[in-house]
Amino acid sequence: MIILSGYGHFFSLLHLFLLKRLPPRTKFEFPALSPIMMEGNIVKWLKKEGDKVSPGEVLFEIETDKATFELECMEECYLAMIIHGNGSKKVKVGENESMVS
Repeated sequence: MIILSGYGHFFSLLHLFLLKRLPPRTKFEFPALSPIMMEGNIVKWLKKEGDKVSPGEVLFEIETDKATFELECMEECYLAMIIHGNGSKKVKVGENESMVS
């Protein structure tokens, strides 16, 4: 039998309970803006976790070695979790950067 002290275990169980009540989440991968792009930087997020995002709204700004781009959302969703925050450097193409639902 394992006895956990403190509140950490309680909050872990609460977190799991609440996650089961949320809609399904989808991984959002860092996009390639050119065929030779291997990585980029996240300049800043324009949306916060929990925000509803409509098609055409800008989620965040990406910086490459050549330019800075704004990434627009293609469908309506909620930004559930940001994995790579503002100022993240050398995020690899295809790497999970956020979760949307």
